[in-house]
Amino acid sequence: MKFIKAIILLLLLSLSQAGFAEKDKLDFVKDHPIKKEEYSKFGMIQITNDGSVVLNDKVLLRGNFEKDDFDTTIDYSIAGAQYDKTSPWKDVQAYGEKIKHQSVLRLVLVGRSQNPVYYRILDLTGKEPYISEKFGKNEYHWTNEFASAEWGKNKSYINLVGGIMYLYTTYKDVQGPFAY
Repeated sequence: MKFIKAIILLLLLSLSQAGFAEKDKLDFVKDHPIKKEEYSKFGMIQITNDGSVVLNDKVLLRGNFEKDDFDTTIDYSIAGAQYDKTSPWKDVQAYGEKIKHQSVLRLVLVGRSQNPVYYRILDLTGKEPYISEKFGKNEYHWTNEFASAEWGKNKSYINLVGGIMYLYTTYKDVQGPFAY
């Protein structure tokens, strides 16, 4: 009888530990609402856990608000970046840890549901932040994965996997797709 009571006690203790582990996981998300930060001349840019893009507590792009063609919500994350190599290094947050980054000039943001749906450029090189229109979506409701960006003062090239390129004209528009 004592043996059975001991086994039941051990089982209850192990179940209560599993419950605490799940609570810790939820607390981490609640205590770290920011997935990633970048700093710019305009202030801190934050990508939140719900996929929103926030600049100095002002929501620029709201995550889990727009929907794709299959009625799945879209969140934003950073696919690529251009940094100011002359700026000082500062601490920013990424997934609850502090890392050092230089000031960001431009970001390639990806709107993603199950797959990448489209891209946008967040340009921070002018007098005010600028967000480009959406680009990259193909006839199959998705876009190819981000490959690289070639940043220029007035014209930049955004390359996607599969030989697809878009031309971003600073603070104006995005043209393409072009094959390269």
